[in-house]
Amino acid sequence: MSISQLDLFGGSAPPTGMKMQNRVAYVLENWPEAPDDDNALFVGYLVLFGHLRRDEAERWQKVLDNAPSFETLRRRRQELQNDLRAFRASEPVREWREARAGAGPIR
Repeated sequence: MSISQLDLFGGSAPPTGMKMQNRVAYVLENWPEAPDDDNALFVGYLVLFGHLRRDEAERWQKVLDNAPSFETLRRRRQELQNDLRAFRASEPVREWREARAGAGPIR
């Protein structure tokens, strides 16, 4: 990937129009902790793609390191909703999920 622009602080800014896989590759290449830690990957993504200021990264990393993972929370929600039929999603969300079922991975 070639970098042709700089962010406001003089650092490399990612090219625009990248697909998700390329964005993740960019973070893995440019955020040193990202290959070893999914929380760091998430924080790096937020910083490098302009959703979080760099000076907030350390605080967010600490918050995420002390919280359960998003995947764990999602799976427990799914178990409650699907297996136990508890805490059902709203009708529009259920319809959206049913329409997406079997659609394959999001790219």
